[in-house]
Amino acid sequence: MEMLREASESDTPVNVVILAGGLNTIPLYDGYVPGPKALISYEGKPSIEYVLDALCAAPGIGQICIEGPRALLQEALSGRVTTQAQGRLAFVEGGATFLDSLVIGLEHFRSSRSVLFVTADLPLLTPQAVTDFLGGCAATTPTREQNIHVAAVPQAAYTGDYLKFTKSFNRYRDIHVCHGNLFRVDTALLNNHDIRKRVATMYDGRKSGLSRLAFGWHIALTYLIGVDLLHVLTLRYMAEIASRFLGVGIIPVLVSHPEITMDVDEADDYRFVQDRLRRPLESVPK
Repeated sequence: MEMLREASESDTPVNVVILAGGLNTIPLYDGYVPGPKALISYEGKPSIEYVLDALCAAPGIGQICIEGPRALLQEALSGRVTTQAQGRLAFVEGGATFLDSLVIGLEHFRSSRSVLFVTADLPLLTPQAVTDFLGGCAATTPTREQNIHVAAVPQAAYTGDYLKFTKSFNRYRDIHVCHGNLFRVDTALLNNHDIRKRVATMYDGRKSGLSRLAFGWHIALTYLIGVDLLHVLTLRYMAEIASRFLGVGIIPVLVSHPEITMDVDEADDYRFVQDRLRRPLESVPK
């Protein structure tokens, strides 16, 4: 019976929330006007359109909810939505904070067992990266009744152009990883307000480590000494410590696609992404 249930879940399309409410106020190029990250143009195409194209081309993706400034996003995408995306899209107003947006997205797909969250500022996202992350989620054993799968990219995946342009790594004893902008959340988290707040804090501090102050000073101290300073803790062990304290499974999923770490925050990020999009994929050195 358990095997049948797992098979059924794996065959069910995964619904997606695209988080499109983030703003970028840092100048990316001459004449840049601060605005939503989702609408930054690359080669005449807004970032969120690249994300939509990748999601729609990935097998196993169901309905897609775009969450952010609703009227602005609908206007920007008017006439640009592909046939693959038509009939699968919904637009909802985003929340004022990440926690608000997380809850709104989970509420929208409340009947689903879990929801895939993707940020809108990933113009290099590929269907294969989405497929590999979801496959990695399915291959893991849940550690708790409620779980969050978090994408992590190993340093070894940074080859070619990515060797000279990377994000910061979290250096565990067994592996060095960079956080990816994909995560899968069980909708049952809606029923636990305490966990919801801690998850929001964890997300806010994701670029500086898996746990940090999201779980209290003793967890932050464990991370500081065991990972940052001495590099004696493994990724899985640190995730288990965080899971125990939080009461929800934090499951890192290794994905060898550095493009999922390339959210655009700075001018260097923008130039890197533009360069990658201008060149055919086959011309990129491995």
